[in-house]
Parts: sequence; C-alpha cells; structure tokens
Amino acid sequence: MSTLANTLTGLLGRPVVDQTGLAGRYDFTLDFSRTETAGSNATGGFNEPPALPPPPPGAEPGVSIYNSIRELGLRLVPQKRPMPVLVIDRANKEPTAN
Repeated sequence: MSTLANTLTGLLGRPVVDQTGLAGRYDFTLDFSRTETAGSNATGGFNEPPALPPPPPGAEPGVSIYNSIRELGLRLVPQKRPMPVLVIDRANKEPTAN
C-alpha cells in the first residue's frame, strides 16, 4: 500500500499518506483517465510521476482515478496533516573547518 500511496503522490501531485495498516503485496490493475493526473505539473510529491504509456488510438476518456481507487475498496480523503520539512538557513560556497 505504501507503494500505491507513493505512486498516487506522483500522479496527483499531492502527498498521499497510507493509513490502511495493510502490509504485504497486492496484485491489482488500476485503470483511470489521465485527465486527473498532475503530469508534468506534479509538485510536492516524494517521487517523479511514473511514465504512462500513450493511450491507444480512439480510446475512451476513461474512468476517474478516484472511482478506480474506490473500486479497490479504498478511498482518498483530503486532510491537513503535519509533513516533515527541511529548512536550509544558509549555504556557503566554501566549506568551513569544524
């Protein structure tokens, strides 16, 4: 589930946190429309959006990624959560001795 959360983070361009408590590996297919993905505009994620193959010629627009997640018995719930942040106060061009 953590891999799915990281993949969704890259696809949606928003942090997705795994709160399922499920461990182990699962085999499933997730079909969804690319119109809801962040694509090259993804920001704030932990990884780059995965490369998606081009759609077949004449393909239907597809189902919502949120509906596809719901069909798996999961749901995406927007929440405000504390996230770790790295703050750099200053950067020196030359290293200083300790």
